[in-house]
Amino acid sequence: MPELEAQRLGSEALRLARRHVPGRDEPRLELVGTGLARATFRVERDGKRYAMRLERSAVRGGAHARWEAELRAHAARAGFAPTPLLYAAEDGVLVSTWVEGREFEAAAVGEPRGIDAVAALMRRIHGLQVPPAPQQTGPGPWIESYERALRAASPDRLHATSALRAASLRELERLAAAHGGRRTLCHSDLHPANLVETDGGLVVLDWEYAHIGDPLWDVAGWCCMNDFDFARRATLLARYLGRLPEVDERQRFEALIWLYDYVCLLWSEVFLLETGGAADPAIRERADRLAERLATGGSAARVPAH
Repeated sequence: MPELEAQRLGSEALRLARRHVPGRDEPRLELVGTGLARATFRVERDGKRYAMRLERSAVRGGAHARWEAELRAHAARAGFAPTPLLYAAEDGVLVSTWVEGREFEAAAVGEPRGIDAVAALMRRIHGLQVPPAPQQTGPGPWIESYERALRAASPDRLHATSALRAASLRELERLAAAHGGRRTLCHSDLHPANLVETDGGLVVLDWEYAHIGDPLWDVAGWCCMNDFDFARRATLLARYLGRLPEVDERQRFEALIWLYDYVCLLWSEVFLLETGGAADPAIRERADRLAERLATGGSAARVPAH
């Protein structure tokens, strides 16, 4: 993030923290995460810690943001999300409890205990009963949105992925032909940094991409974000289902794995353009690795049947 943008965001965040975070002392803020449309701060005030999420987009208080605040409350009551304390639609501010714990242990991600824990967590998320969503979405609409942003900001950058764009259409067609299953709540951004291990179990952060969709999207996403090999992908899918997958489930899963990587690549390209190249170099490195993997069919390689 460019320095002036960071200063402006920090100044705005302090003003909003004074207004919306409970307490009387001067709040102390630390930026802990930023994305295309939102930024998250840890706020300390009167000896207590809070998470404050700001909407950075021009459109504030939309139907999805209100729905997200409500579903967070449902997830918190179920025991696997921070408790929301306040949602101020007029300022695009969501204040939640700060979760004390530790990030999901990296060493456990690909081990049987880690795979079992995440599979069980996904089943809980996907079983959560939430209010009707303002819209249902999936990889197709996200691809269209990010490609539109790239086309407007950097046509050359979009042209560089033209072969992948053609491949994405084939994968979307394959997904549509796989007789999509049930629709559930999906978190859509599951990775170790968004899981906190507490004494009461795993707590999931950052619900901004949550939507109603194919539950295998989350399963595919965890595999992609953790660079799972064939065996681990097959194990996670079977652990999640509680059985061996049917043929159409494997086909959906395979298409979703490729599409998840492509959506992440497009997100990274848009983010890098919006931050003027001042973002963490790891994002550029990750984008390059995703492009190479997609071009060679790495993550799209078929999940072995059992």
